[in-house]
Amino acid sequence: MFSIFSKKNSLKKVIKKNLTSFQLLFSNKSIQTVGIIIDETQVKSYQKLINLLHEYNINANNIKILTYKDKITKNETLPEPFSSIDDISATGIFQKNSVLDFLYTPFDMLISYYDIDKEPLILATIQSKAVFKVGFSSTHHKTHHLMIQTRMENHQEFITELFKYLKILKKI
Repeated sequence: MFSIFSKKNSLKKVIKKNLTSFQLLFSNKSIQTVGIIIDETQVKSYQKLINLLHEYNINANNIKILTYKDKITKNETLPEPFSSIDDISATGIFQKNSVLDFLYTPFDMLISYYDIDKEPLILATIQSKAVFKVGFSSTHHKTHHLMIQTRMENHQEFITELFKYLKILKKI
């Protein structure tokens, strides 16, 4: 318990330091590839989200998901890439190659599908090489280009609002 508390405090310092020099880059590139960071602790099924993206002509093969879960039990299996706080060093470095591959992929859009700020999720969003980042309005405001105010359980409303703004921004 103490080590998790200690690691979270350490990650808060890393995030604070990273946010001082963090700048969101913007591109006029249209959206073809999508990365999604999901908090498995809050969202049990993300297939509905993928289906909704597919309805807006995002090819399912162009959608990659990074799953985060607070605690992973020994017998539990999650699809790769997945992460927990145990996979991050105290200096904020993800230690799994599958997670690093996800973070270094230059997605056209990253959807941070979590509405409660947790250090590993914020860190993954900051470290992602995605060109355009979208999240919920209840999360850290410096990490996203676009923030949508809705409830996380309402996938349909989130995706509808997202694509309404993507049209306005001429990204689709």
